[in-house]
Amino acid sequence: MKSVREFKPNFTDGMGNATEVTVCRYYQSAIRINWLENFIYIDPVKLPDNQPLADIVFLTHPHKDHFQVEDIKKILKQETVLVAPESMQSELAEFAHQKIFVKPDANKTIDILVNQKKVGFEVIPAYNINKFRSENELFHPKENLWVGYLIYLGVMSVYHMGDTDAHNEIPSTDYRTLWLIPVGGKCLMTGKEAADLAARCGAETFIPIHYDSAEAGQKELNEFVENIDPNVQTVIILDRII
Repeated sequence: MKSVREFKPNFTDGMGNATEVTVCRYYQSAIRINWLENFIYIDPVKLPDNQPLADIVFLTHPHKDHFQVEDIKKILKQETVLVAPESMQSELAEFAHQKIFVKPDANKTIDILVNQKKVGFEVIPAYNINKFRSENELFHPKENLWVGYLIYLGVMSVYHMGDTDAHNEIPSTDYRTLWLIPVGGKCLMTGKEAADLAARCGAETFIPIHYDSAEAGQKELNEFVENIDPNVQTVIILDRII
């Protein structure tokens, strides 16, 4: 299974226009997107020192493998915008930065202006339908209103799904959307479930995430890759930045 340290999508629109984007992965679901001169982080945890300072930080939910205050502090500057579910207001209370608290609403696009460039995003529900912590308790209940983000960057978009199962509120997209798809099993999609979703979602390029923390994660990653149709879909394995 070949892996790369960073990925530069080459998606173009009908006029041949492309967007300069580089995607890097840290631990679990921690992602950095370099777009032109902007740095966008999603669920930054276990970051090494001296990483680029963030223009936007997106948070999907407060579980400790997705949210750590000390990691966020490493990448903050005065102008950083924090985007998080409404339920995380208390966790972010100490930050004096601009904050945008959101609820799932795939029919609404929110725009942020950074360095004279517009970043638009939709907020997608992220929840379990069949992954239980105990008999009647899901790991990621729908009522918590935790989220994923569909982020628009020029002619392309990036969909970070958060921690989720393949529920019926997940949108379809086209080939210009890069999917960051969780494949860890136990508390989110298995590799086979993620591959089945990939086959019907309309996208063509996928970066698996959330397989670092459990021994079963590598098994689920392998299962995901084995069940992808290489004639239709491309899987990019990103090495972790340590």
